Amino acid sequence: MSGETGLVPLVLDRDAVTDAADLPALVEELRQGYAEGRRAAARTPLRTTVTTADPPAMFGVMPSVSARDGLFVTKLAALVPDRPAGEPAIHALSVVMSTRTGRPLAVLDGAAVTDLRCAAVTALVTDVCTPSRRLHVGLIGSGVLARQQLRGMCAVRPIASVRVASRRAANAEAFARWAVGLVGPGCPVEVVDGPDDVLVGRDVICTATGSAEPLVTRLPAGPVHVNCMGAHAADRREVAADLLREHLVLVEDLDLALAEAGPAHRDATDLGTLLADVPADLASRTTVFSSTGDPWADLVTAGHVLRLARDRVAVG
Repeated sequence: MSGETGLVPLVLDRDAVTDAADLPALVEELRQGYAEGRRAAARTPLRTTVTTADPPAMFGVMPSVSARDGLFVTKLAALVPDRPAGEPAIHALSVVMSTRTGRPLAVLDGAAVTDLRCAAVTALVTDVCTPSRRLHVGLIGSGVLARQQLRGMCAVRPIASVRVASRRAANAEAFARWAVGLVGPGCPVEVVDGPDDVLVGRDVICTATGSAEPLVTRLPAGPVHVNCMGAHAADRREVAADLLREHLVLVEDLDLALAEAGPAHRDATDLGTLLADVPADLASRTTVFSSTGDPWADLVTAGHVLRLARDRVAVG
């Protein structure tokens, strides 16, 4: 990355990360990077996690190094379920360093980077897997991940209608009020009772929960695309394993998916392979994007934010 001046890293909080980002531009950066093999060329080891029992917590390290981008980015995350009132469940930082000089370039709010990356990857995959028309969207879950998925889809498609289900009705209602502000008053936003009610008449189904049991055990007839971005492990997933066997499954990276989400993903297609040669009939097929998150996509996102934040400072 050019413009490595000074020894003091830039510090960007959540608002600064959000304000600097250009979501459509980031989507194209990720599209180009996956298609050109930059993800495969980067060094992205499996993430490392450390758990503690007292208090129960999980701490994670997610690194990626890209010589082409000139960046080494590591996301540090802490999940503490029994947290004090008012504290978020997850705290995270993204630390950006130069591969050319070794200098620390920036420290970014990691949760904001994750949110932005989630929106951008959702936009990218939805764009290649769905018809170029207004989409009927269903969401299972109403938290931050659900919001980022809807935000991402709005960046690439007009939305015809939204349907949402959540374990807590109050959360679903709050999501619906927020969604109206995003999609506009002319787009119906409906709260329904459960996952099965979400599925009817949808072009895209998004899951965004921590459920240990499958929430999607069947899919409606006809082509539908699923963005599965919540819980993932060999023994827990939001979409039933038989659906993964029956349909085209997409993942960010195959090694990462096998390590973190299990052998049900052995026949999956990674985004680099898909985007290098997108099948002409892809939008007419049922597809499942089974996301594990991708440290390389975090790297691209952090680099994007840092570059635009510097441009703002230079202009200002």
